[in-house]
Amino acid sequence: MIIDTTIGFYIIGALMCLITVLSVLLVILKKKGQAEAQAEVDLETLFVTGNRYYEEYKYREALECYLQVVKLEPGHLAANFKIARIYMGMEQYAKAEEIFTRLIQYYPDSDEIIYELARVYFNQGRFEEALERVERLLKLVSEHLDGMKLKCRILAELNRWSKLIPLAQDILTREPENVDMLFLLGKAFQMEKRFEDALKAYHTLLEQDKRDKRDLKYQIYLIYEYQGLHDEAIAILENIMKSGTGTVSNDKIKSELVACWCRKGHEQLRLNQFTEALACFDIAATYDKNNAEVFRGKAKVYARQEKNDLALQFYQKALEAGPDSSIVHMELAKLYEKTNQIPEAIEVMLQAEAYLPTAKVYYYLGTLYGESGDLDHCIHYLRLAIEKDPRFTDAYYNLGVALEHQHNLKEALNMYKRAMELDKTHHEAKTNFKYLQNRLQGKLV
Repeated sequence: MIIDTTIGFYIIGALMCLITVLSVLLVILKKKGQAEAQAEVDLETLFVTGNRYYEEYKYREALECYLQVVKLEPGHLAANFKIARIYMGMEQYAKAEEIFTRLIQYYPDSDEIIYELARVYFNQGRFEEALERVERLLKLVSEHLDGMKLKCRILAELNRWSKLIPLAQDILTREPENVDMLFLLGKAFQMEKRFEDALKAYHTLLEQDKRDKRDLKYQIYLIYEYQGLHDEAIAILENIMKSGTGTVSNDKIKSELVACWCRKGHEQLRLNQFTEALACFDIAATYDKNNAEVFRGKAKVYARQEKNDLALQFYQKALEAGPDSSIVHMELAKLYEKTNQIPEAIEVMLQAEAYLPTAKVYYYLGTLYGESGDLDHCIHYLRLAIEKDPRFTDAYYNLGVALEHQHNLKEALNMYKRAMELDKTHHEAKTNFKYLQNRLQGKLV
C-alpha cells in the first residue's frame, strides 16, 4: 500500500512538471507569435511609410525605409524594385543594375524589371545592351509605349535613324503632342537627308511653342547650311541671336555666323565677284574681328586680284590668329612661289611641318626644294610624303624626276613605274618611264 502511494506521488509530480513545461512552451509560442505579428506590422508600416516618402519625392527617407524592409524580408520584390529605382535616380547605376539583375533571375518575364534594366544600361551608355533588353520587352509586350520611346532614344544614340523613323511615327499616332518624339523624328529625317520632312517637323514644334526655340532654329540652320542655302542659314542665325537664351549659346551662334559669311565669301570668290566676296568677309569680321578664316578669305581675294602685298599682309594676320592652319601656310607659300620668293615659301612650309606634318606638306616642301635646286632635301621630303601616303602618285613621279637628276636611274625608273601603277592615265610618268627604260637598255647594249 505504501508503494502504491509513492508511485502515485511520482505520477502526480511528473504530471505537474509536464503541465509546467507545456505552460512555458505556450508562453514562448505566444510571445513568438506576437513578435512575428509585430514584425509583420513593422514591415508593412515601414513599406507604407517608404511609399509615402517616395510619392513625396523624399527619396533618401524612402530608401532608408525600404532598406529596413529588405533587412526583415530580403526577398521583398516591391521594396527591392523601389530601392533599385532610387539608386538609378541617384545615378548609382552599378547598385541599381545589381538589384535588377538579381530580380530578373526570379522574374525573367517581368516587363517592369526588363524596362528598368534597359534604362540602367542606357544611362551608362551601354546602348547595344539596352537595345537587346528593350527588344526583349517589346516581344513580351508589343504595345509597351515607354519601351517604344526608350527604343527610339537608343536608336538615336546608335545613329540608326532609318529604323527610328517608323517607330517614332507609330508613337506619334498614339501621342500626337509628344514634342520630344517629334523632335527625334525631325532629327532622324535630317540625318537621312529628308530635309523637307525634317523642316516640317521642326516648324510644327516651333508653332507648338513647347520646346527650346533656339535649339529648333539651330537644327533648321544646319539643314539650310547643308543645302548650301547661305542666305537662309544666315537669316535664321541672326534671328536666333535676337531671341533669348537657350541650349545653343550666343558664342556658338556667332561662330556659325562667321563661318557662314566666310563660306558665302568663298562662293562669291569662285564666281570672281571680288567686291561681293570682300563684303562677306567684312561682315564676318563684325562678329569676330580676329578670325583666321576671315583674314584668309581677304588674302585669297587680294591674291586673285594680283594685289600681292595686301594678300601677304592678310595671310600673315591669318597665321597670327591661327598658326596651326596648314592650309594658310600652303596658300601663303604658293603666293611666295608665284612671286619667285622660294626661300620664303620654304620657310613658311617648314613652319607648317612643325604644326601638321602631313603628306601634302611634305610633298610641297619637296617640290619647293626641287625648284631651289636642293635635290637632297627634295628627295628627303618626297620620301616622307610617300611614307605618310603610299598611294601619293605625284610624290612618286616627282621623286623619280629628282632621282633621275641625281643619276639614280634604276630607282627613278621604279618610281615612274609605281606612279603608272597608281594612275594608269599619268601621261608624264609613262613618257619618262619609256624614255628612261630606253636609255637604260641603250647603256646595257
